[in-house]
Amino acid sequence: MKMKNILPLMSVAALAAFVSCSKWTESENLEYHKTPAEEHPEEYAAYLSSIRNYKATEHRVMLVTMEGTSKFPSRQNQHLISMPDSADYILMKNAFDLHETLAGEIKEVYDTKRTKSLVYVDFALANEAWTEYNDAREEAGKPEPTAEEIKKFFADQAEKQLDLCNRYGFFGIVVSFLGNTSTQQMQFSLEGFLTPVKSWIEDNSDKLVFLRGSVRNINTFALKQEGLKFNFAEESTYHIIAGGENSSVTPVNQHIARTLGTLDGEEQVPQDRVILELTVPSEAIPEQKGFTPYEAATKWLLPTLGLNPDGTPMENFFPKTKFTPCGLCVENAHDDYFDLDMIYKRIRTGITAFAN
Repeated sequence: MKMKNILPLMSVAALAAFVSCSKWTESENLEYHKTPAEEHPEEYAAYLSSIRNYKATEHRVMLVTMEGTSKFPSRQNQHLISMPDSADYILMKNAFDLHETLAGEIKEVYDTKRTKSLVYVDFALANEAWTEYNDAREEAGKPEPTAEEIKKFFADQAEKQLDLCNRYGFFGIVVSFLGNTSTQQMQFSLEGFLTPVKSWIEDNSDKLVFLRGSVRNINTFALKQEGLKFNFAEESTYHIIAGGENSSVTPVNQHIARTLGTLDGEEQVPQDRVILELTVPSEAIPEQKGFTPYEAATKWLLPTLGLNPDGTPMENFFPKTKFTPCGLCVENAHDDYFDLDMIYKRIRTGITAFAN
């Protein structure tokens, strides 16, 4: 995937100087500060035009994940429009009863920056609801649920999440499953969950679909089920693989290969659409776990493609992986907003590393 060096009017690095006013991150500062659009309207309009042009080209992508909220978004990092401008996709978790301000920003962030927002359809949320429901059943002395009861419960949970996409105008869904199918309970649960997802994908061919987590498990299981027989991986634009706490290329690549099913020559899913998911420090976990965005770009993304950080071919490069990395995803992007030097400092340095 060859990167074209664009952003002629303002690079990602220049953007940092343009909008990284540290006062935005100081909670005690209550003075009004003009936005870039207000202070330099013509320059900012030209900058946004360069961002839109950049996203229209073939390039490695950056995905950022944030939390939705039903309450008024009172902090900058709760807004879609405040996510890094050069991010290609915003993935939103927990979008139930999304506040109207955020719902309106889905269209605004696309119109101004061509950033597409997708909503999570998360098996983990359905499983949490099941645990609560089943615990209540057991306390009430009810018999063990049947396979059909389990399937229906998970199908209902999936449908509630799928409904959010069209209700709020998201550009697609992120189907997230981080488990396996080693138990019968999990098999019933996943079949129930994936059945409405399959129908939704078939009925919404104009929408994007990303797979996150155990891509091989999702796909292999779905292909084996008589009621599904559906290739989710073929329908997916990107496969998002969580990188975990590894900060070394070899174990990360081994993990990706296992997740995709590429070990020992076995290829169960398309190999040309891999996104590595990272985390950044947060208030709860202040230390960096695994690669930073910059490290992932310079140590994993570009070298795996056989490129130096400046985009030139590496000498004596012999590919050891069968998959093609397409970009990075920051799983908790909202936590990268608060930095006294630059908002979204880690994400921006990552984007700069592979976009220039």
